[in-house]
Amino acid sequence: MRVAVVGGGIAGLTFAGRLASLGLGCTVYEQEPTTAQGYGIQLAPNAVRLLRRAGVRELRAVVPERVRIRRWDDGRDLATTPLGQACAHRFGAPYLTLPRSELLAALHRTVARREEVQLRYGVRCVRVDAGSLYLADSSSVAADLVVGADGLHSVVRSALSPDEVRDSGITVHRGLVRRRWTDRGTDGVPEVCVWLGPGRHLVAYPVDRDRYSFVAATVDPGEALAEAYEGWDRQVRDLLAGAESVTRWELRDRPPPRTWHTGSVTVIGDAAHAILPLGAHGANQAIESAAALAVTVAGSSRSSLTTNLHRYAGVRAERIGRVMELVRHNAADHHLADGPAQRDRDEGLRRRQSLATRTWLYGYDVEAVLSAALARPAVPAI
Repeated sequence: MRVAVVGGGIAGLTFAGRLASLGLGCTVYEQEPTTAQGYGIQLAPNAVRLLRRAGVRELRAVVPERVRIRRWDDGRDLATTPLGQACAHRFGAPYLTLPRSELLAALHRTVARREEVQLRYGVRCVRVDAGSLYLADSSSVAADLVVGADGLHSVVRSALSPDEVRDSGITVHRGLVRRRWTDRGTDGVPEVCVWLGPGRHLVAYPVDRDRYSFVAATVDPGEALAEAYEGWDRQVRDLLAGAESVTRWELRDRPPPRTWHTGSVTVIGDAAHAILPLGAHGANQAIESAAALAVTVAGSSRSSLTTNLHRYAGVRAERIGRVMELVRHNAADHHLADGPAQRDRDEGLRRRQSLATRTWLYGYDVEAVLSAALARPAVPAI
């Protein structure tokens, strides 16, 4: 089966690596000449397990000991979730934080070693029609399956769904701070910190021994970063003041497509489900979709592929729907003004922040769920 992957980011390379580990090949077309991207990323156990199955072994990352949710003004702890060994033991893989560029480099190293995969960089796809890719250099490529892993503004997705990218009303600043976690004045262990406050929140975590990554999110697009967090906890202000570089983004997303596949075309990652970073699970879901599609393709013949893609779509639509519910909840919950609703939230956080309440998220094995779906007998047409 000739498989063409448009996009060589996290989703595209994970799909290629997992497909190769199952004995099948593909060609990846990526328009950017390099895989380098900055700032941090959080990988939950449900994604780390899948990366290991895709052959990723050399991944330099931090294993944080906990997630601490803190009050905006004085940094007081509102809730804590243990990670570290407790998380790895419970879910069979650790929770990791690392530079995004490190994950992409590790995926690239893994895939480049596989003779089943061809990587073509500096190639831009401008249109997809049935099983053909039309490239910017006026050439075309025929394939039995086209996989769109080309991000939020996916060219491939335009062959499936006419919907548009949506503004979220949230602005984020991302930055890196050169700072050891042992310099933070706590007990000297790596951790993910989340400060919640009126109209904004901030997440910070180590990506290596010497650097922290932060994401500062606000619903007021007109404010400068330092102004937005004036009066916040001293650690927040120190992080922002020490940033080496900062980027600013207006967050946008896209609803899951009404149709996940048409004939020989389907999508994964942000091309399928661009998830706002309000649950640290966008990349994790991209990895899940990539692994699920690889298992689907490996378990299909040309004659059964369309039926099995329908099953892939059903499994992913259900899962993505639940994750997006979490994101919608966080979008409202994280930015409450001080008052009765905020106090109720804080009391609820103390009850909900445990590893047991994360089982549906971290313990989920998309490959097992998808394999069970593929094994079900086809329902005969009436």
